[in-house]
Amino acid sequence: MISSLPPEEFLNWLTQRVSRREALDCDVPEQKALYEPIYDEDPDDPVRLMRKCISRQPVQSFQTFSGFRGSGKTTELFRLRHCLRQDGCLVFYTDALKYLSPADTVDIADMLLVIAGAFNDQLIDQGYGDDMKESWWSRAWHYLKTTTVDVTGLEAGGDIAGAEAKLKAALQTSPSFRQEVNKALVHRIRELKNKVDEFFAENIQRVRKSAKVKKDVKIVFMFDGLEQIQGTRSNENDVVDSITRLFANSREMLEIPSVHLVYTVPPWLKFVIPGFQTRLIPTVKLWKKKDRARNGAGHATMLSILKLRFTDEGFERFFGPLTKKGSHHLADELIEHSGGHFRDLLRLTEEAILRCDDVPVTKESINHAIASIRRNFLPISREDALILREIAEHRDAIPQTTSPAEVSRLARFLNTHVVLYFINGDEWYDLHPLIRDEVYEITKRAAAIATHTESGESA
Repeated sequence: MISSLPPEEFLNWLTQRVSRREALDCDVPEQKALYEPIYDEDPDDPVRLMRKCISRQPVQSFQTFSGFRGSGKTTELFRLRHCLRQDGCLVFYTDALKYLSPADTVDIADMLLVIAGAFNDQLIDQGYGDDMKESWWSRAWHYLKTTTVDVTGLEAGGDIAGAEAKLKAALQTSPSFRQEVNKALVHRIRELKNKVDEFFAENIQRVRKSAKVKKDVKIVFMFDGLEQIQGTRSNENDVVDSITRLFANSREMLEIPSVHLVYTVPPWLKFVIPGFQTRLIPTVKLWKKKDRARNGAGHATMLSILKLRFTDEGFERFFGPLTKKGSHHLADELIEHSGGHFRDLLRLTEEAILRCDDVPVTKESINHAIASIRRNFLPISREDALILREIAEHRDAIPQTTSPAEVSRLARFLNTHVVLYFINGDEWYDLHPLIRDEVYEITKRAAAIATHTESGESA
């Protein structure tokens, strides 16, 4: 029983449950027990809408899915996979960062090579690779030998299997090799695309002949992780440009015949590609747009998430009994300062647990936890603060231009949770409550300095 554990053992138990940050997979009972289905009744539930799209398209479809870092995107993608398997689909899932660098640009040749390679690896992992005629990596290696790409360094000792592994590694880790590939294939993209389509068609036909599946089974391929390709401070503008070109100019190339494709993409694409359609996960709405009045439904959702980690018994022991008004005001403090963001709620809670030597938690420990997490958002530059204040006052984050620099700045705000994204019929944005006061203070000081400077100049 949790209630009978000594305080230190109880706090250790809580820390282990709260510190878990991995995506939750509904197919794993232990993880499913921690999942709160917050979008099930939402008309904009992205999983329900993507599931319907695949259900109603008999042969193939193309969808993009997005969420800001820590928003639960991969957890929801796993929920979609779970639902599609219930529908009888054959679902393949892969993480793009096993094949692409998160710190570099992406071109259409890169994508075509790794999409086919990732599908190849998933076929093998799920037991459909035994009678494969030839692996994609072998085909790609032989194909590149017909181009100007220097693959001699991959052929160590004539070991073909080793060369294939080196090819996969080079595409992920060697910018110079990727540049050479893209330069060599810039006028042969249609040829490469045909080879990719042939590989998919051949293996889909082979899988459908397998006794494991129905002949008319829908094939779904989820390519997760592209939203994490952000570059570095030195090349982030180039990365924004490359991802934009990929989805603005090469959409047709990214479709695969007879496959239902789901790509996760950077959420900022909606700002730079007119009419770009994606399913985007919002932050849990803890306050209303107009006056920031408390939204009870959002608080109840976040409270439920906390209780799943603590269990009811552990929750009461840590936060103490209900107040006379029927609430746990210390838990409410953590929820309100989370901004409606799951990861920030767990970080705040973990920090509060670390500051406890006994239970229940004290107000002082909660305040120290909030101050500690707030420091992670600071410092904020004066230039950023001026932009953030505009967002706070107008509840809008639409960039004035679609320049890579401005889009990169907005992407940074959203991915670090400084700015939060909401849906309430319409889309809107607001500042994270942890830094709202700091932003106003910085801009207030900036205005005072500007006034003083102008007065000095006038004098």
